[in-house]
Amino acid sequence: MTHWELIDEAVALAAEIEEAMGIEENNASIKARVLDWYNHTDVCDAEMLAAASMHGSFQSVDYNTLCIWHDEYFFPMNCHANIFSIGEIEDSYRDKLWR
Repeated sequence: MTHWELIDEAVALAAEIEEAMGIEENNASIKARVLDWYNHTDVCDAEMLAAASMHGSFQSVDYNTLCIWHDEYFFPMNCHANIFSIGEIEDSYRDKLWR
């Protein structure tokens, strides 16, 4: 039995992130990829499905790879491709506190 609320939530998350990244894609193509991942894996987390679908159609990957993809989109500060230096991060915190 397909959990359609989970599918819709994953599609909405993927569409929101892609929009923020400047990627234009219709929800039907996102939904097709989300369903592909949903039908071929045991993933039952909307964020994980959204992250997997943003990496493309289903491919055989291990759970750790799915976790890395999830962290790239939903926890970007933990991403191994972080391009900000510690000085830039500290400056942004100071700017946030300045009034």
